[in-house]
Amino acid sequence: MDSHAHVERCDDEEDIARIKLDANMQTLIVEAVDHLPDHPTMGSPVKMSACAMPHNGVVLASWLKMSMPSVMWRWHGGIKDSMVIVHSIVLTSRASAHARTR
Repeated sequence: MDSHAHVERCDDEEDIARIKLDANMQTLIVEAVDHLPDHPTMGSPVKMSACAMPHNGVVLASWLKMSMPSVMWRWHGGIKDSMVIVHSIVLTSRASAHARTR
């Protein structure tokens, strides 16, 4: 999601915060795997985060059993700093699936 916020000044009332969110959706072809793969740039023993997996061509096989849409938070330093919303997963064969994410 891209976000934008601004304050509208009101002469007779309190100022109003206006927030706009724009969704970015993409369709990805991914492979379902049973374990977190090694991180693409750091390598073993560092594992890739589940939220980064769709953008690297894989998802956890357990995602195929989840109800959709589903929100997954990415934790960084103990703080939720971003999320992936999986809108749907369409199974196309045993090894791959189409995942629509935001």
